[in-house]
Amino acid sequence: MEEPRNSPICNSIDRISNLPENLIHHIMFFMDMTYVVQTCVLSKRWKHLWTNTPNLNFDFNVYSLGIDNRQYFGLPSHYFIKFVDQVFILRDNSNIQKVNLVCGVESNPFIGISAMTASLTTWIVAAVRRNIQEFYLDISAVKISRFPQCLFTCTSLIKLELKLGGNSSIIVLPTSMDLPRLTFMKLDSLLSTDVNLTNRLFLKLDFVSKTSSKVKIDAPNLVSFKCRDYVSKCYVLENLASLVTADINVGATKEEAAKIKDYAKNNWLLTSALSSVKELRLTEAFLCICKICSSVSAKVSLQFSNLRFVKLETFLSRNVIRALGWLFYMSPNIESLAVVITGMPKSDIPDNEDYWAGVSPDHLRSVEIRGLTGHFNNELKFVEILFKKAVILENMVLFSCKKSMTDKRLITFREKLPTLPRASSNVATFLI
Repeated sequence: MEEPRNSPICNSIDRISNLPENLIHHIMFFMDMTYVVQTCVLSKRWKHLWTNTPNLNFDFNVYSLGIDNRQYFGLPSHYFIKFVDQVFILRDNSNIQKVNLVCGVESNPFIGISAMTASLTTWIVAAVRRNIQEFYLDISAVKISRFPQCLFTCTSLIKLELKLGGNSSIIVLPTSMDLPRLTFMKLDSLLSTDVNLTNRLFLKLDFVSKTSSKVKIDAPNLVSFKCRDYVSKCYVLENLASLVTADINVGATKEEAAKIKDYAKNNWLLTSALSSVKELRLTEAFLCICKICSSVSAKVSLQFSNLRFVKLETFLSRNVIRALGWLFYMSPNIESLAVVITGMPKSDIPDNEDYWAGVSPDHLRSVEIRGLTGHFNNELKFVEILFKKAVILENMVLFSCKKSMTDKRLITFREKLPTLPRASSNVATFLI
């Protein structure tokens, strides 16, 4: 059957090449530079388009897939280094918005570590000279002990992520640092033995690494804070007036758990510093630690008056339900609660206790609970508490664990759910 003349199948117009340049660059944003550079053969217009794309993605793992070992000699990393060098050399002088650089994985025998390490400094300098705004460096396959000074004095840098990995040596930090526009920083596996050097890095910056027993941060422009650490670490966070979101996972070893009250002051400093956040994501360990610390530091008043959203990962044990009641008592304006059940509690909670006595979640409108297993005493009791206390609750969405879809306990849970008393007459409940 012959296609109509106006059919898009028969239309010979090159619609992609007629797209605006900024839209083509947006498409290139999702592509590795291995493929972006190859677009130069499509047409005369495409010949130089890649040379001014503001986003550069270099992934050794992607690049190495296209190397035919029968045609090339030497390590694949040598060709990758030459490729990245050529991109920076042939690129025009326009500014770079973002660079994603992945130098492979640890213990990869096809990576020349010394050559890659030497070239890394050149690439960082080239990006800084073009006013880089966002820099993601996964250099876990590279052994590096010192970054170029310009990385820590880059006036255009807004976001910096460094993934160092096990190959990295002890990092030697520069003597002076000034990143005036930085709003986000993430450091993975940073090793530094000098507390003063580490604190210089975090002064007026936005992220914390597990580098010493005490870290002090003065971050007036910090809007997001994420921490993974142990209770024995002391975080001194000052001047966090701009902080909006916090994601905290502070746990305790068996030795630390045995003397948890000894760390009350450390964790109370961290908890108090987060009192202005609007969104808080935390684990049950940190929540319980906070409650314990509050009882030890009872003379100091604390309130999370700005807090609107809470996300909690938990087993829903008795102590966690109590601690969550404490958080609602300290945070009277919470509007949304998300709970992710990560496992089964060790024991059932008794019914003869008013767990949230004196707690009035008067602003709570939305609740989402994921990972329900049908554990009658704990999960249903928790839902019952929320129904009784939340007077303006509008939505309760419950997601069952996939493995429990046909479990008898979940069937019983589904049958009991409609019988629970509700303080809010407008609440809609969904069990999925």
